Amino acid sequence: TFTYTGTLTVDDTYRFGGSGDLTLDTELSGASSMKIDGQGTEGSSVTFARENAFAGDITAGGGMELAEPNSKGQINIHAGHSNALAAASSLVLNKGAVLHTDGNDICVQNLTANAGSLIRNEGTSSGNLLLRVTEGTSTTIADGVLVDSADTSALHLVKTGKGTLTMAT
Repeated sequence: TFTYTGTLTVDDTYRFGGSGDLTLDTELSGASSMKIDGQGTEGSSVTFARENAFAGDITAGGGMELAEPNSKGQINIHAGHSNALAAASSLVLNKGAVLHTDGNDICVQNLTANAGSLIRNEGTSSGNLLLRVTEGTSTTIADGVLVDSADTSALHLVKTGKGTLTMAT
């Protein structure tokens, strides 16, 4: 477990992954790309604890850079602030990526949630997932990706923008 509190400018492709827990308790800036990869391990997490100005693309998955196509890795992404992921130009969740709203209302832009990924609300209260879909783009959410908590904490989906939202079945 590690908490980073320094300055972090994403000006090249950053990779976070492997085993353990990383909390980014800092405002991220920059506009390059970020990869969050479980690298075949399970139970690891990256927490974005603050509002961020990071404007690049975020891609997450459980074993994206491994040679085996059936990797069983998992990476948990926690949005500790409603605007922790809001400035990113896109968020792609691949197999093994789990986005946790933790009862917060969070905002993401141009989301692609592929089969095998999850978006969960496991907080003690209901949460909204605000999807900003910019004109000329689309957001796709695969069947089975959105998951409510086992108790009464619902996950509500709210779409804004002129882009297209596709809910795959």
